Formats: sequence, structure tokens, C-alpha cells
Amino acid sequence: MAEAPSPLQEVACLRLLFPLPEHPGAKEPRSLCRHLLEVFVQQRKLVTGRDSGPGMDAGDILCDGKITRGAVLPLQPLQPWDWLDAAIDWQLTGRRPLFQPPPIADPADALLTITPRPMALQPPAVLGAAWLGDLGALQSPGVLPLQPRALLAGASLLTAGFPFGEGGIGAELQEALGEEISVVLKPNRVLALQAGDTLQAIAERYGTTVQTLRRLNPHVLVLDTVLSAEGDTLLTLAGQYGTTVEWLMANNSTLARWGGHTVASGDTLLSLAELYLTTPATLRLYNAPTYDFFPRSEPLPVAAVLVVPLVRPSTPLEPGQALLVPRYRPQTLLPYDGWIHLPKPRRSAADPDDRSYLDAPEPESPPEPAP
Repeated sequence: MAEAPSPLQEVACLRLLFPLPEHPGAKEPRSLCRHLLEVFVQQRKLVTGRDSGPGMDAGDILCDGKITRGAVLPLQPLQPWDWLDAAIDWQLTGRRPLFQPPPIADPADALLTITPRPMALQPPAVLGAAWLGDLGALQSPGVLPLQPRALLAGASLLTAGFPFGEGGIGAELQEALGEEISVVLKPNRVLALQAGDTLQAIAERYGTTVQTLRRLNPHVLVLDTVLSAEGDTLLTLAGQYGTTVEWLMANNSTLARWGGHTVASGDTLLSLAELYLTTPATLRLYNAPTYDFFPRSEPLPVAAVLVVPLVRPSTPLEPGQALLVPRYRPQTLLPYDGWIHLPKPRRSAADPDDRSYLDAPEPESPPEPAP
């Protein structure tokens, strides 16, 4: 039996799209599907620098609203604007939808299976997309509506189901009006692609990098398999495909061969990076957490063993070796009429996560005073 529509459905004005992570809060979460919410929303305030925090940056718009209905969409869309389709298979009225993971093998008995618990989108959720406009103008199949006054933005979900939760009075209020959410809309953080757009052009236009755009938009990191040619090295391939040596090694297990280096007297991260044709940052990465913040020019502990690359960036690769590389190079035209996430504008103040000070040149010693 179909659920009755939410009493706020006729005034809903916002669609929110978020990936559902398999392990919320993980360092590199893997997404299982996408959750779509339709919401009646109203603005609470414009976020200032004093208000900024997790999920909120200066210039964002903090809003409160009620979920009117929700749906589960497949992780890989058939077309980029499927979440703005007028004909969505809605799952629940007034609540976040539920995703049922497939059964898994019982680790204690290979002949049995376990049905995992259903999963709902849990705040805080980031890297979402939002469209604020006249939902009655949506079409099927989905396209970006021709509404110049509508807002296409990024989104963060701060809370859901508050202030009463699922039990007690919350069961009555949220059953009638829908789950209450707090959401942050992020203008200029989702870009509708136009003819002629490339990763390089977008990166230059918005003051970012191709690698950052790929990290925020896994769907543009489609992989192709190529065969290495005579004279190819990790450095030449990284430049050719607009990626990094570290990315090539991480995505091609045949290249990710590492060994140990026993530290001798006077060895530093900088000297080892020069010896193995890598960078101090890469050595820190593969020797974390012990050397995560170790200055590059400070002598390392003698007899310590550090992980170092055996396949060096300038080492010629074997011809005919199958390697995974990004399909979309920096100058490759992106699919027209799609969309991508943009990073937040660079901060003018010091970034607390910036570790470039570790690679700053050592200060020169003051001259000895004249006798």
C-alpha cells in the first residue's frame, strides 16, 4: 500500500543528493549508492567566518527543513541529471530512505549468509549536491531545468531527525510533517559543464588542480588500460595522463614495489628522496605515522628502516606492460551537460592542515661576530 503524501509535499522546493558511504567517517569511504531527498526548506542564516566549522564555510547558507520523501538511486547514474527526474521511484514519505545491503557470507560458516542491517544516510554527510527551485518544472528524463533563478549548489547535511529523534514526541511530529533536517547549501561548489570544458580549463578557472577535481569527482576518474612503450617511465606517463607518480603506483600493483632502507649516519628525508628519485612527502606518506611530521633536513635515527620505492620515477618500464591510467586527461573534453563538484575557495589565512612548513629551507646561521 502506497504511503500518503507528506502535507508539505506541495511546497517542497529542494532536492538533495548524497552518496551513502559503506563506513561513515572512514578515511577513504566507499560509496554504496546515492540517497535522494526532497525537502521543504527555509533559510536560517548566511554563514560567516565566525560560524564556519565542520560542513560549513563562510558564504554558505544554513537552512532548516522537513523531508517530504526519499529515494535510493544506483551508485552509477545512467545519465548525469537522473536525480532531477520528475519520475522518481520514491521509497518513503517524510523520512530518509533505507538501503538494504546484499547478503554476505557468514565468516563462521561458509554455507550460511548474513543479511546486513538496512542503512540510512547519517549526518554529517558532505559532498552532496542540491537544486533549489520549482520542482513542478522538472522533466522526465531528468535535465537541468531552464530556471535562471534556481540555485545549483553543493550541500552538507548537518543533522537529521532532530530535535526529537525517532522516539517519543518525535515519532508523532516526524510521522506527520517529516524528519527535520539542517542542511548547508554551498553556492558555486557544483558546476554544470558546458561545451569545451576540460579538467585543465576548470582547474585554471577556479584556482585548483586537476588532481583535486578528480578526487572530488570519482565519476570523471574513469580508467583505461594502456601498454607501456619503449622508454616509458612513471614520470613520462604521469605527465602524459595528467596524474602523479604516486597515483600510478597506487593503482597498478605491478609498480607498487617497495623495499627497506636502513638509515645510515647523516641520512635525512631529503637525501633519501634524492637517492630514490622521490619526494620527502612521499616518504612521509609511506612511513606514517612515525615520520608523518618529520622535518626533511633533520637527521633520521641511525639503523631505523624506512620504506622506499624500488620502482623509481625515472626507471624505464618494461615495454608491453598493461597499466591503468585516467581516461580523461587534463585537455580531454568532458561530457557535455554533466556536472562536477568544485573545491572550496582557497583560504587566505594559514591552513591548519598545511604541512609545507616541513619542507621550508633551513634558516641560515647568523655570521660569527668579528673579534
